[in-house]
Amino acid sequence: MDGPSDPIEIIHWRDPVLPVALDQLLREAIETENEWAADFRPAWEARPFIDAGEALFLARDGQQLLAMAAISADPFIADGETGRLRFIYVQTSARRRGLADRLVAACLARAAGTWQRLRLHTDNPAAARLYERYGFRPAPGAWRATHIAEIAPPAG
Repeated sequence: MDGPSDPIEIIHWRDPVLPVALDQLLREAIETENEWAADFRPAWEARPFIDAGEALFLARDGQQLLAMAAISADPFIADGETGRLRFIYVQTSARRRGLADRLVAACLARAAGTWQRLRLHTDNPAAARLYERYGFRPAPGAWRATHIAEIAPPAG
């Protein structure tokens, strides 16, 4: 879906100050029963995802934010080896355009060489299928995760 006819760009947000337009995207996420979106701003304000292997990616069409995704150290597993794919949301009107796929790919590229494993949690079957295409496997019984992917160890 990328190309000259696709004006949507994926931005790696590096500024600790979040764009104002993100509030509207988060509000829609909460209103569409994605309660986790209420945790995004406090998590970012506590520790922005700007260290090695971490990122906030935003999909935008001009100045309009359409989607978001983040990769960070897993806040529930403090071992220095585990990252977490989190805060993934695509605006309702922007779905079915491959944005989630592009954002997950960007997050995984950023994670490469930093984390040995990645964890995530989803209650959405369609999202689970997307993650499984990227090598995540269901993790029944895992604490605070529904899926885990083992990735290449950091270069030593």
